[in-house]
Amino acid sequence: QVENEYIEVETKPQLIKAIDEFQRSEFRYLHLSCHANEEGFGLTDETFITNSEFSEIVADKLQKRRIFMSACEAGNLDLAGKLITKNKIFSLISSWIWLHRCLSSSNKNLLSVEIKL
Repeated sequence: QVENEYIEVETKPQLIKAIDEFQRSEFRYLHLSCHANEEGFGLTDETFITNSEFSEIVADKLQKRRIFMSACEAGNLDLAGKLITKNKIFSLISSWIWLHRCLSSSNKNLLSVEIKL
């Protein structure tokens, strides 16, 4: 059996607390399910979290981990760029596109994009 934990997040303070708990855990995968557009995503209390704001919330907390988002339009280059290049996550996987950070033989960060239809 795969160990997992479900946390319901309705507000921005709850999101910040959940990210902090995830950082302290041994989990490698974070799954978010929410409504989204190319600029960010919404929480249950109707707070809108922009891609930049989310990048700040997770800053230095998700390094070498993967984020899965069940959210329309969340898999976009703006969010992926912020999370992968600035926060050093391994990948952002979404229903729209899959983006993955990898290292080349010269240790330069590369970004490969695979469109999922």
